[in-house]
Amino acid sequence: MAYQFVHLGTFSRKGNADNRSVYDICGEAARLDGHAPHVERPGVPVVLYGISPADIPAEIDRLASDARKALRGRGRGASIRQDTHVLEASVWSHPAFCRETPGQASLSDPVVAAEYERWRIETVAWAIADAERRGRRVLSVIEHLDEMHPHLHLLAVAENSRLDAKQGHPGHAAKTAALAEGKSLVEANRAYREAMTAWLDQYWREIGMRHGLARIGPARRRLTRGEWKAEEAERKRVAEALRAAESAEEITQELQAASAAIEVERAAMALLKDGALAAQRTAEAYKVGVDAWSDGHIVGAVLEAGQKRFTLSPTLTEPQQRELVKAVTPAWEMVWDFIAAMAVKLEARLKNAFKSRIAALEGHLRAEEQRALSISRGLDALGDRAAATEAQIIVDATRRRSPILGR
Repeated sequence: MAYQFVHLGTFSRKGNADNRSVYDICGEAARLDGHAPHVERPGVPVVLYGISPADIPAEIDRLASDARKALRGRGRGASIRQDTHVLEASVWSHPAFCRETPGQASLSDPVVAAEYERWRIETVAWAIADAERRGRRVLSVIEHLDEMHPHLHLLAVAENSRLDAKQGHPGHAAKTAALAEGKSLVEANRAYREAMTAWLDQYWREIGMRHGLARIGPARRRLTRGEWKAEEAERKRVAEALRAAESAEEITQELQAASAAIEVERAAMALLKDGALAAQRTAEAYKVGVDAWSDGHIVGAVLEAGQKRFTLSPTLTEPQQRELVKAVTPAWEMVWDFIAAMAVKLEARLKNAFKSRIAALEGHLRAEEQRALSISRGLDALGDRAAATEAQIIVDATRRRSPILGR
């Protein structure tokens, strides 16, 4: 019977007579010994997302310890009790049979297996997004193929200060809100059921209906077998029509994307063409500038008031200068940078070429200075000797004239 089955519940670490504990739920999901007595031949669960269910109780204990530390000092009631519902667990079942069953659709049929695969992918995505939207952090999504029908388990924790999984649960949140408004317990329980019904309806509209699943089974609706079969055939036609519409929409989107890609490619080709022409013009202008520098028509590159300009040879007439400037303009910056760099290199080469000659000249000048100094010193010595001789002559002459000195 092709109708959806989804269940959503919350669990505490302690558990009670009416509600299993976190350890029971995770042990069954992980197929630990003694935790799945209803399964004749327990298999290894397939982890589709997150961690193994066997590791979740320890992770919740760690989160509860951290939460207790964060709540410390906030007064009575600010703690994570053992009976606080800290785990949200959901079950999502597909109506196909796991093993080949006479007269029933089973995963041994490739067509049924492919349909189940599509349902599983979409259900996992929807369930994770729904849990996160309601303030949950999904710890694990697993698949069981060892019971009558293939089904999924999603295990999550609430991301609030007390790890309270009832906060954000559709039914519990509606019931709490009703009681806060002063409504009776009967009315609050009704609000719980209505909220869960709305949540199941949403999943059916967005996922179940697309896979031909009925929202409610035939027994609850008191349908005869013929009525149920007729409705089932109609659901299949609706699901096929929805998938065909989606395929048509995907094809349309692909065609639109392909058309857009072609337009982008055309635009890119046009840009490349324009870019190639611009590059060709730039290259030609650059060659003209380099040749003009080599020929001496451009003799320098100067920067004045932030503007780059060229110094042109005075041998060019004004029309020739204008024509040269026009021809160089597409590569103005490149030519200016080239000539400025070449001027620096030329100046460096000239300095290197005359360096040895300048050094030799400086050495020659130093030698001439030394010679001049020696000559000066020699002349000074001759002057000193001449002065001494002249003084002696005077002394001798004086003696000859003086009878006293001449004695």
